[in-house]
Amino acid sequence: MCCIIAVIAILPTGCRQNVPLSSYLDQPWDTVVCGSRLVLVTPVKMTEDIGLVANYPPDIKQYTKGISCYRSETDIRQLDIRTHVLDYVPSVTCSLDGAARGAIESLRSDSGGSRFTFSEKDIEIGQRHGRLQQGNWIRGDKPVRFMQLIVTEGSSLWQIYIQYDGRDAAGDRLAEQLLSRCRLK
Repeated sequence: MCCIIAVIAILPTGCRQNVPLSSYLDQPWDTVVCGSRLVLVTPVKMTEDIGLVANYPPDIKQYTKGISCYRSETDIRQLDIRTHVLDYVPSVTCSLDGAARGAIESLRSDSGGSRFTFSEKDIEIGQRHGRLQQGNWIRGDKPVRFMQLIVTEGSSLWQIYIQYDGRDAAGDRLAEQLLSRCRLK
């Protein structure tokens, strides 16, 4: 069986505060353990998102042994970080192509914006195969950018999604730095 999932949820990008993303690059970053299978070094606090786990469709849940979701806690809307780790039953083999395609389809349909574009490339994370996707869209008159990493191995899937204000040039550097420091277990 092949798993195709869509696990992206979109937050509004309207800013409550005007804090430049570059300020995150200049502050200390903390190591955060997201469940038992993912370690991030991040500039913001991450907390478990039980509501997101509860919203997974039953047709996905019936094939999983475990789902772990975390999201960033920030006072601003210019930055949103989400993680998903799914461990499927042994009879399910995760498809990187299917997971990446499902994530983009979900993002495109849920973005609430226009001019959605993205690019992707295959990468290696240790001994695991992954896909790095990045892109943007326009919501109202504001550009929104995203970068996400999806990795599969056997019956396991890891996803790290970062959405940020496309007007802030530091967003790409922040997302690249965060993704380069992740460790999968």
